[in-house]
Amino acid sequence: MKALLRPKVALVHHWLVTMRGAEQVLEHFCTMFPGAEIYTLVARKRRLSEGIRRHDIITSFVQELPFARRYYPYYLPAMPFAFEQFDLRGYDLILSSDASLAKSVLAPAETLHVCYCHSPPRYLWNMYHDYLREDCSGLVKGLSFRLVSHYLRTADFVAAQRVDHFLCNSRTTRRRIK
Repeated sequence: MKALLRPKVALVHHWLVTMRGAEQVLEHFCTMFPGAEIYTLVARKRRLSEGIRRHDIITSFVQELPFARRYYPYYLPAMPFAFEQFDLRGYDLILSSDASLAKSVLAPAETLHVCYCHSPPRYLWNMYHDYLREDCSGLVKGLSFRLVSHYLRTADFVAAQRVDHFLCNSRTTRRRIK
């Protein structure tokens, strides 16, 4: 009964390096769950709102890699693995706020995992060819992105199967999730 009155909540967010739209949604989740801990790949705390900084922020091992706070996208291949390393036992609810791979966390069977999906990773799915054309010119960068994105699409699909319920804010995002 205690868990129903005051569930123990973990908030999971892809990365916390600036305050943009997804971080503003997370800030609302922080208001809804004032005692929740936040799990993320990397954080630059001084760039975050007071509402987010008020929470315990647990970062992954990616935070300790060279230049990760600034160049975290270069660690994209490690992200699914990094999210899986968080120990989320003991929580009643995991609420992931995701536009990347945060839903990759491993939730215990008795824990409800709800993902508020801002959008599936567009660079992997519906905008893949745009990213190839615009951001991956050159043989090495283009080939690297092709190889990594194939692996990450598989990881994203597998992670989506771990989520109990998806929430989103539009029909467009719902179609992308589907």
